Amino acid sequence: MHFMIGDLLLSAMFLVSDDTEEMMLGIDWLADHQCKRDIGAGVLHLGDHCLKLSSRTSRVMCRRVYTTEDVLVPPRHETD
Repeated sequence: MHFMIGDLLLSAMFLVSDDTEEMMLGIDWLADHQCKRDIGAGVLHLGDHCLKLSSRTSRVMCRRVYTTEDVLVPPRHETD
């Protein structure tokens, strides 16, 4: 899929999910495009472009969990 960041035309493969409203670029994509994040300045360097990062208030939730074994957690539940 093609998309624009500022005046840059880029492409990536995406998965679609009801769990998120925005596009998320993975660490593999960021590394492939040699992106550098300056947390202090709040910017992402993408090639010769410097993109201002922004944040927004969002629902408190965990979107991703890694486990060393199979775990079944029903929707809207917690587990130890």
